[in-house]
Amino acid sequence: PAPSIQDSMGLTDREMTDLRDIAVDCMSRLDAVSRQYSHTVLDALFESIETGKDTSEDRDERMKALSDQRVRIVLAHAQVLKAALGDARFEELDARLRAEDARLRAEDAARPVKKRQ
Repeated sequence: PAPSIQDSMGLTDREMTDLRDIAVDCMSRLDAVSRQYSHTVLDALFESIETGKDTSEDRDERMKALSDQRVRIVLAHAQVLKAALGDARFEELDARLRAEDARLRAEDAARPVKKRQ
């Protein structure tokens, strides 16, 4: 098996705890925004049905605001993590995670698509 992030980067137990805590908080906040996204789409649909008016522009504005909020959440948590780890350690972690993401995307792209029967 591949070494853990903690082992491969030499993160201390404290750094790993900080990483986990920050990641859990970030995911919790992103999940809350995702739930709002679903409600926004349904609310706009119901409003359109009830009023007979096109609510797509208002829905799009609300969805854009939620998307912007997601970006702000991620950036804020990245800054907290950077403060906890320090610049050098943060950059190492960022590079490793980006490389792993690229590897997984390449694997997904190379995987044959199964046809429905």
